[in-house]
Formats: sequence, C-alpha cells, structure tokens
Amino acid sequence: ADDGDERLPPAELVQRTASQYPNDVGVFVLYLLNYIRLSPGEGVFLAANEPHAYLRGQCVECMARSDNVVRAGLTPKLKDVDTLVDMLTYR
Repeated sequence: ADDGDERLPPAELVQRTASQYPNDVGVFVLYLLNYIRLSPGEGVFLAANEPHAYLRGQCVECMARSDNVVRAGLTPKLKDVDTLVDMLTYR
C-alpha cells in the first residue's frame, strides 16, 4: 500500500490515478512527465508553459500574475486541450 512515503512504480501510479479520475485519458500523460517526490521544505522550478500535475499532498505554486491556467486532464474543472497543445514548449 502507498503510505505517501515511497515512490510508486509507474504502473501503480497510473492505476491509482485512474481510480481517482475514471475515464480520463489524461492519466496516460503520467508516462511522459518526470515523476518527483518533494520532501517538506523542498521546491522545484518549472518554466512557463511546462505541463505539471500535483498528485498528492499540499503545495504552494508561485507564478506571475496571470489568469492563464490551462487544464487538459486529471481535473473536474474545464479542460482546454487545444489551447494547451498550442502553448506548450516542445524541446
């Protein structure tokens, strides 16, 4: 069982996330993102237009003043996949 202290293997992470978001194809992006676990007090920098997801726990996201949050999956909120695909950086 995942107690939050260990990093799940990718297949288990996808299975757990799929159970939380049934029928959401966004679950498959988990195979493409870097999977990291932050300890209390740690942080990570993400450049603008970089996809990311918080899967568990609490965090504070600091960003420039903006209203351009774009979602494509793993949320019950509005999903705008076309806009997200247009704005991502592909490196």
